[in-house]
Amino acid sequence: MFKHNGLNKIFHLILIYGAFSQVKGQTTSINLAGTGSSASQGRVEITRNGVTGTVCDDRFDDLAAAVVCRQLTFQNGGVAVFDGRFGAGTGPIWLDDVTCQGNELNIEQCTARPWNQTNCQHTEDVGVICNVSPVVSPSVLPATTRAPAIQPSNCTSPSPNIRLIGLTNLNGIGFVEVRRNGVWGSICDDQWGKEDAQVVCRMLCYDYR
Repeated sequence: MFKHNGLNKIFHLILIYGAFSQVKGQTTSINLAGTGSSASQGRVEITRNGVTGTVCDDRFDDLAAAVVCRQLTFQNGGVAVFDGRFGAGTGPIWLDDVTCQGNELNIEQCTARPWNQTNCQHTEDVGVICNVSPVVSPSVLPATTRAPAIQPSNCTSPSPNIRLIGLTNLNGIGFVEVRRNGVWGSICDDQWGKEDAQVVCRMLCYDYR
């Protein structure tokens, strides 16, 4: 009986390891697609053995986005997009529960469930926006009256729960995203006005002009 229980424990350990093992094998290409997509932003799609599928957003984060962007030759990181702005894909959902350290050369070096094993729907297809130029911190820019200016006396550090993302990562320009319970999401523009923009700018240590 003791030996039998020991074998069961070993078997269970093998199952657990196999469920979240390194993504290996036959990825032939990765690209960005969907509504409003470009070379640097879009829904993440993987073509494997000639079949194109998507990636679920479960556990996917900015570190995983940076790996995807690196695989697409963008070396300055990126952000994960969960709001479905690039539309739902079709075909298999190739990867689920993707977890990366951020220094991998491609998504195959990250951990995930085995290929094509998922509990996701295509409404959960993840997207990324890659930084196409080096990220510049607002705190090192000089004050100017022709662009958003920094007011260190009014703000000791930017809020960690709000950010701007965009195609070229222009300083002080981008889509507004907020983080709630660790999840980033966008803001609808209904009734959005100048005063709302001023609040966001102050939270990010900008002086709205």
